[in-house]
Amino acid sequence: YAATAGLAVMACLDTDSIGATAGAWAGAFLGYEAIPARFIDPLRDHVRSAVFGFGDTSISNLVDRTSRVIDSLKSQTSSE
Repeated sequence: YAATAGLAVMACLDTDSIGATAGAWAGAFLGYEAIPARFIDPLRDHVRSAVFGFGDTSISNLVDRTSRVIDSLKSQTSSE
């Protein structure tokens, strides 16, 4: 995980977006357990966003919302 996110940032292009995207993909592929605590702990389950309605929320809330969307899509696909 750290190597993927680190190399993406070291490319020196759009470092915040590229690092976040690479980190998201690496985390999804490798799983939560592969993300070092030094990246998770400082966040204290908190995120700020400029997206309307999500300005000050918890990461666990966003995970729950995303999981419900995935479950809904899976049930729609299996019933077709």
